[in-house]
Amino acid sequence: MRRGQTLLGALARAGFARLSEVGEALEEAAALSGWTEADLVEALHSSASSATAIHDALAARRLQ
Repeated sequence: MRRGQTLLGALARAGFARLSEVGEALEEAAALSGWTEADLVEALHSSASSATAIHDALAARRLQ
């Protein structure tokens, strides 16, 4: 299985919608933060709104 398919599956299991959009944001957040995408998904999984959390984290990281 390709890495992208694995990531999309993890995002779906974590309750994300609009997987391709969130996947792109997650890839950018990983590149900016140095965290792996898997670690970010794990951290966001427990968030009340995972989709909002990834976008908020990415916006904050872009400002730095």
